[in-house]
Amino acid sequence: MLKINEYTDTNILRKIVIKSTIFEVYSVSMETNFRKLRNQQSIPAFKDKLFAMFFGLVVGFSFLYSCINLNTDDYPWAEYYTFQCSRQALLSKINIFKERNPDYQLVVTLQSGQKVELKNTYTAHFCHIYFYLKNRNETLHCVMNISDTARTTQIGLEAVSKGIGFNRWREINTKKLTPKENQELKRIFENQILDQLGPWSRK
Repeated sequence: MLKINEYTDTNILRKIVIKSTIFEVYSVSMETNFRKLRNQQSIPAFKDKLFAMFFGLVVGFSFLYSCINLNTDDYPWAEYYTFQCSRQALLSKINIFKERNPDYQLVVTLQSGQKVELKNTYTAHFCHIYFYLKNRNETLHCVMNISDTARTTQIGLEAVSKGIGFNRWREINTKKLTPKENQELKRIFENQILDQLGPWSRK
């Protein structure tokens, strides 16, 4: 199975075939930025999608201009957990956990038939980490602020998507999940994944 490391350009993963069906995997940065703007700025559903996108970009740039350093407030709805270790140490623990528990790896099939593990991907200020819940056929999206140089590290459980298609994301701690679903996903993440990485505490 071909593995892609954390510095691989996500653009090479745009076309993926699952069971002989081709679907687009959009750029992680564009997809996550769109969901950030949609949740934080509450952009109304304009009929003119181009105008809505333009308006969203204007709001986004205004926000970025007002913030010198991005922090966890970029995903304020996410559920954050703190580890008493460096970012690199936590990323190393996550990689080891996935190697020992391959069912949590997000594996897709390229058009060529190659099996590819989608590992950590990076945007300007965040590392994006994915965990596949095989028994539920769901993908968890987590974020880690790479601008933070503190000795402690926070990882945020940000959203869940059905399957591995990167579509229909539902953000944690929002109305897109029922209270029962929200608590269940956090419990699964804490018990099945975080507990295996070492001592942690909620933010």
